[in-house]
Amino acid sequence: MLQTLKWVKEKRYIVLLLLLVMVFVMIFLSQIIVKSEEKNIPVLAPQVLQVKLETVYLDGLKKEEYIDETILSMEDFWAYYEDWDLIEQSLEEMVFRKTINELSPVVQIHGYFGMSEDGKIHIYDGLPEDEQIIQSFFQIDTRKLKGKLKEELAQGIKVEDKSQFNKMVKEFRNLQPS
Repeated sequence: MLQTLKWVKEKRYIVLLLLLVMVFVMIFLSQIIVKSEEKNIPVLAPQVLQVKLETVYLDGLKKEEYIDETILSMEDFWAYYEDWDLIEQSLEEMVFRKTINELSPVVQIHGYFGMSEDGKIHIYDGLPEDEQIIQSFFQIDTRKLKGKLKEELAQGIKVEDKSQFNKMVKEFRNLQPS
């Protein structure tokens, strides 16, 4: 029995020694963690930036949209706007522009080619008599217009689609002075 007690005492010392070693290791590791936190590594907060998106359509109409973007990653931000051209940049705002080879929704729905009383050709939002000009064609010699086209422009020619729009613009370019 004496031997058993001796053996238990030896084991107890080994267990106590192991516990002491573990306590010292934990204290040492906690000091390393505290020191690394004291280095004041800056954590960047998300940046909020105003983004202006300018969409320019084939018919010359421009749509502007303003968005407050919360930027978590600049890499993701640039990837999101990769199809846009950066026009202007400051600390508070970025302006992007995209040119679209399509008619604007307004011209698709309400667009008319027409001629004002002073002989200038315009694209109107609605009939020319409503005088809601969207775009003007300058330097066109309307005296060269053929009779039927001149009459149709006075009444208003509905913009049907992109193909018809391009055909009319090409015809107007041919009327520009050389």
